[in-house]
Amino acid sequence: MADPWLGADLYYQPWWYDANGGWKVNVKPTLWGGANTAPSIWWAHRDEVRSKMGGAAWRWTTSIQEQFYCHLAGFPASLPEYNLESWRPAWNWATMAVYNCNYLEGGWGSVSG
Repeated sequence: MADPWLGADLYYQPWWYDANGGWKVNVKPTLWGGANTAPSIWWAHRDEVRSKMGGAAWRWTTSIQEQFYCHLAGFPASLPEYNLESWRPAWNWATMAVYNCNYLEGGWGSVSG
């Protein structure tokens, strides 16, 4: 399959860590990724992040995916990075949008430290 982005990354390297009895996956879009957020290519965003996670891609759950899509839908308000938590319930991204992608407590998340 040809590279539709001509070698340009949509995301920097994702990082993750254990938290709250689960894990948190953090992703940050590049300028190119932020400029290309049309819903018709969300699959490419998802696939790139999962690919960059390598052997840790098993951490990509339905809940994390829905949070990720919600952040894409809320771009650029959800910048500078997307914080995706495994312990959140799996809700459709459109349902979570009213809570700014962090279902129940709201807020766009915080930059991890």
